[in-house]
Amino acid sequence: MSDFGSSNHISHLNQLSNTAEAEMVRAAFQAQRSFLVLASQCQEPQENEVAMLLKPISEKIQEIQNFRERNRGSQMFNHLSAVSESIPALGWIAVSPKPGPYVKEMNDAATFYTNRVLKDYKHRVTQTHSIQGC
Repeated sequence: MSDFGSSNHISHLNQLSNTAEAEMVRAAFQAQRSFLVLASQCQEPQENEVAMLLKPISEKIQEIQNFRERNRGSQMFNHLSAVSESIPALGWIAVSPKPGPYVKEMNDAATFYTNRVLKDYKHRVTQTHSIQGC
């Protein structure tokens, strides 16, 4: 299972990206956790109540996506995009009856950008290993 959203992932995100983005991701996962804890303790709400209960998660997702858009010129744009494209997977809660394909779609969207990051940094990683080998 992926460690996306774990403290280890947040630590890596802090190193690779931006502390502000890492905090936004942490807050999104915290909002999701709060929803899941509430859902485990209550009966299924009415449809109009679900939207209200999901609003904190939705707002966090939107905040992350807006952050990426505000930083289009950043050298970290592909990193920001990988996170921004995958974070809507938190919306799996609202997908019925099978959220798996939706989560896979978000993962595939992020993979496009993570592949770009790997390509962009491949040369740098090779250089670093060559230097360390000297």
